[in-house]
Amino acid sequence: MQVPPPFNLSKDTSNSYCRPSWAQLFAGAVRVVAVPLLLTGTLLAAGGTLTHAQQSPRTESFGAKDFARVRCSLDSQDTFFTWSGSIYSFVPGEAQRRLFTLEAMSVARCLPNPDGSWTLTSRELSYYLDPSSGRPLFTWRNPWTEEVVPVVHVANSPVQNTLTGSFVATATGRDWSFPVDVPLTYPNPLSVDPRYIPYSSGPLYQAGEFFKFFVNQQELQDSSSGLAQVDLGWVRSGPWLPWMKMGTRPGSLVYTAQGSKVQSFEDLPELLKEEINARLPLYRSAPLCRLAAPNATSWNYFIRYFDAYLRAERFPIPAADDPQEICAG
Repeated sequence: MQVPPPFNLSKDTSNSYCRPSWAQLFAGAVRVVAVPLLLTGTLLAAGGTLTHAQQSPRTESFGAKDFARVRCSLDSQDTFFTWSGSIYSFVPGEAQRRLFTLEAMSVARCLPNPDGSWTLTSRELSYYLDPSSGRPLFTWRNPWTEEVVPVVHVANSPVQNTLTGSFVATATGRDWSFPVDVPLTYPNPLSVDPRYIPYSSGPLYQAGEFFKFFVNQQELQDSSSGLAQVDLGWVRSGPWLPWMKMGTRPGSLVYTAQGSKVQSFEDLPELLKEEINARLPLYRSAPLCRLAAPNATSWNYFIRYFDAYLRAERFPIPAADDPQEICAG
């Protein structure tokens, strides 16, 4: 998907079915006005007076190198983010249900290019948890169909992108806020094979992902490599997940989460460290280069391991270190 201005999101088009994922979506910025509009409406309803500052928040443009410090660091070392939140169902005529909580991470590396852009290469994991116990789910009883289905946790590797152009940030107190809104519409890869019809929401994939990254203004000014403290917020709206086996049943999912950059692997949540150490050592480190491979998504991961899903194997499928990873030419 080619994102039009004012987005600054350069997408790897090696796989036409790839949606921008967490690491890809970290690569752009666009001004978000929903909160200021709400504040404006509240003030006017109360008879308040708007100042110039309230009408026009201070913004500033930053280069790709600056945003590489936000998202990663300039020394090409591994950078870890972690986030957690909730996933709700939205079905016409029904009250929303909190179906899952989630715990997630990414490990990324930023590499400079001769033209001044930066390559971002990464891997990401996200686990669907029981909202009552907080434990990861490996099977799930679908409350609409009563069928028990295997849970396919997110294990995307690689997720790659190019940071280029300028990135607009808005001043929020002592912080800069780097936001990005990405509406997504493209052909659904599950719709092309009859085997996947019970798991496909239809011929078109439609979703949206909405991020904000908060960094201290002084640290962004002073730091020469990577920023130690970066906070983030994320909202996503999208179709039923393939493994839920909802077919074309009306409804969608809304995700809301918050998180931050952490200093090392050891600072990740215990669940993620345990899973990576025991079953997924590939996710301890980001790729060393831009890989000659399409971006991974939950949809093409489901297709890749569809037979394992039918056998009710445990997900994510184990992923050892891969010395055979091939760098793009």
